Amino acid sequence: MNTQTGEVIFISVLDSIYDEQDAQPEDIEENDDIYLPIESIPSREAYLWMRAFVDQLVAPQNEQAAEKLSLALMGKGAFRRFKAVLSSMGETWIQAWYQWRDERLYEAIKAWLMGLPFPIIQE
Repeated sequence: MNTQTGEVIFISVLDSIYDEQDAQPEDIEENDDIYLPIESIPSREAYLWMRAFVDQLVAPQNEQAAEKLSLALMGKGAFRRFKAVLSSMGETWIQAWYQWRDERLYEAIKAWLMGLPFPIIQE
């Protein structure tokens, strides 16, 4: 995130292949005094969001669906299995999950922004 303009730039290993027009990692490294990295949500936190979704939203409405999702969350590969089981449950649950996740992402981003050492202007 550019701390002077608020612009957020997503950088991946594919950026240099696809788009030479936008800021590149080396541009940001040269100006690291104005760019602040935005860390990914830790996988443990994302896992807890999935667990809370099952417990708080799915279980009260559909115990069988909650049981399937709970089983999917056990062990290695939980994220992949969760998405696969969720996809098999239909569009309503998929949309519910994305809305749930987006609300948590919004709150996490808001908390991160409020912790920055400069004022944040909401528009």
